[in-house]
Amino acid sequence: MQGIAEIYKIHGSVQNPESIVINKADYQKFYDKGKYLAAKLMTIFMEYPIIFIGYSISDSDIQAILSDVVECLPLDKIETLQKRFIFVE
Repeated sequence: MQGIAEIYKIHGSVQNPESIVINKADYQKFYDKGKYLAAKLMTIFMEYPIIFIGYSISDSDIQAILSDVVECLPLDKIETLQKRFIFVE
């Protein structure tokens, strides 16, 4: 299935334990890198449909990421971006 989809885990990986976000200090590091993450994801978000699994639009982390991405976009691209998101709770 290579080339069909990619998976991004925004809160770390068990294969890289120091990347896991579980406490207040971890969340602060995550937020400090938010603008970098948004810039990196913006191109992907604009070119491909995005499925968020296990997250809600009300999740504060998702809201922060989307807010950072939207800040980088011209107004005419925001509607296109909205049509690309699917949330599976």
